[in-house]
Amino acid sequence: MFSHLIFDIDGTLMDSLPFVTKAYLEACSAMGLEPNREAFLVHAGIRTALVFREYYRLNEEEFQKASAIYGAAFHRDSHTARPFPGIPELLSRLKEAGVQMCVATARTQDALDALFGSRGIWDYFSYFGCSTSRQERPNKADSIRRCAQHMGVPPEQCLMIGDRYVDIRGAREAGAMACGITYGFGSRAELEAEAPQYLVDSVEELSGLLLGGK
Repeated sequence: MFSHLIFDIDGTLMDSLPFVTKAYLEACSAMGLEPNREAFLVHAGIRTALVFREYYRLNEEEFQKASAIYGAAFHRDSHTARPFPGIPELLSRLKEAGVQMCVATARTQDALDALFGSRGIWDYFSYFGCSTSRQERPNKADSIRRCAQHMGVPPEQCLMIGDRYVDIRGAREAGAMACGITYGFGSRAELEAEAPQYLVDSVEELSGLLLGGK
């Protein structure tokens, strides 16, 4: 059984795809852009607004405008996000078992407040390795190292759990173990290409891995 866990948020703990998609479509509509699901999913759950720069090739002024529209819609509707079914119960059982848990994310504290504030899962985590501002985004490896330091163990004793390639790469760079989950934003092919130590397809499988049959 693992004793030190680090979780990603979007697509791992929280089913944020519906409102993230809505925010993207709203920004596209306001900017007169044709939505592209494949381009959107490249960035979704990592830093979604970058799609406006890297796919649509907007100039800086247009990119800032699109990002602002996306961000406003994101914050307006983030209260609609819900934990994936089974996640609150899993976190409760892990806490009862004495497992230490942290979150590693590029989101800001304000975004975390909006996502977690009334969802009943905030108190399961002892530390949130998040961004201090929208301009300063720590990479995943740095966030993982900060989480490990908070828990008082080397990264090698931690398992990073996430749904995108950045989670697996960040774990590898930090020296942590990694578990990819395929029920979020990332595909199985994307995660398999990063060769995580573990790969699961559902919250049920994740529970079996983390609880070790308990």
